[in-house]
Amino acid sequence: TCIFPDKTTYPIDESMLHNGKAHSSNEGYAIAKRNIDVLNRCYYDQYGCNFTSVIPTNIFGPHDNYHLEDSHVIPGLIHKFYLAKKNGTPMTVWGSGKPLRQFIY
Repeated sequence: TCIFPDKTTYPIDESMLHNGKAHSSNEGYAIAKRNIDVLNRCYYDQYGCNFTSVIPTNIFGPHDNYHLEDSHVIPGLIHKFYLAKKNGTPMTVWGSGKPLRQFIY
């Protein structure tokens, strides 16, 4: 979802990919990934080649990255809950609780 517009509605789908700027923290990554879609359309227009790009949502599961410094949200939260349980400390989830996200296991 890092490649989709920063200001969007949920649920998101591939038709919304170019509907606005990505968040500044992901802008370079988002532009590179979005340009794959643009390149696919250009190849179709010029050569008739029909390519498909896969844009999975946030994926989590076995063998994920649980490092607090650079993990994604689900494994990061799992690690924080583990540490809170292990240390007997309270767990705080930051934010307002209003953002919506989509995940695939």
